Amino acid sequence: MHFFRFRQRPVEIIAFMAIFAALDAVLALFAAFFPGSTIFLLLLIPASSALIALLCPGQWIPIFVLSTFGVCMASSAWNFQATLFYVLPSLIVGGLYGFLFRKRTPSSYLLFGVSLLQFLLFTLSLYLLKLIYEIDVFSLLLSAVGKAENEYTSHVFPLFCLAYSLAQMVLTDLFLRLVFTRLRVPNEEASLPRWADYAIALLFGALTFSLVWFAPTLGYFALGCFLYWSIAIAVTAFPYARAYLYFILGGGVLLIIMLFALLYSLCPADTGLALTGLFALPLLLCSFLSDRLMKKAPEHRINPQ
Repeated sequence: MHFFRFRQRPVEIIAFMAIFAALDAVLALFAAFFPGSTIFLLLLIPASSALIALLCPGQWIPIFVLSTFGVCMASSAWNFQATLFYVLPSLIVGGLYGFLFRKRTPSSYLLFGVSLLQFLLFTLSLYLLKLIYEIDVFSLLLSAVGKAENEYTSHVFPLFCLAYSLAQMVLTDLFLRLVFTRLRVPNEEASLPRWADYAIALLFGALTFSLVWFAPTLGYFALGCFLYWSIAIAVTAFPYARAYLYFILGGGVLLIIMLFALLYSLCPADTGLALTGLFALPLLLCSFLSDRLMKKAPEHRINPQ
């Protein structure tokens, strides 16, 4: 589409940015009148800043984020908290997404990077809520699930925030890729060595089981990262896995279940949850075997193409 093309002239860039800033302001105004429509902010506003990052020079991204935030503030000034806690983070995350997408960042690294940024912004928004409005979201959530008296829940809360951020960014990623496909935006990812994925996963696994004993908050955060990379590796490896690898995976999971039951009672009260990281080990093993078999497959073809 001619409208969705890369722009270099300042006049074109400003006009292009103004269109999307106006659309975002309308969305923010709509969300102010209908709070239940906030989900549209979390999906559509990142798409606008991602498109700006894709189709305009990089130095214009901060200008778009700040100017759009100002326009949204002006259009829904009485709904300041929604603009601050939904619109601004969505603009920032979408800008980073578009920038990394434009740099041909592989999907697993892109999603992990924007999820970490979303995690930081989400955590910051919780502190701002407590500072400005004296609303302790952490205590409200604990009261809702009946765990207000549990002293160990604070150790797991960063893991919950990371899981929330990952879930939100997975939905955003699916939506943005659908938009980019419709607009025929090329998606050529850079190729990185496969061993790097395994190295990152094992690094977070080692951090999980070393930190959880004396710094459980950091240990559980590392657990979330470990599980993410294990699943990301498996998603790309298992569609091409041999059938018997699924039997190996099933046997490995059964073994881990028995090991989990044996070790859980031996762990201190606030560290047993870290044992869920053991379930990633058979997943990584089968993914590694699948990758090795895929590399060896062409060598055994009779008529290689």
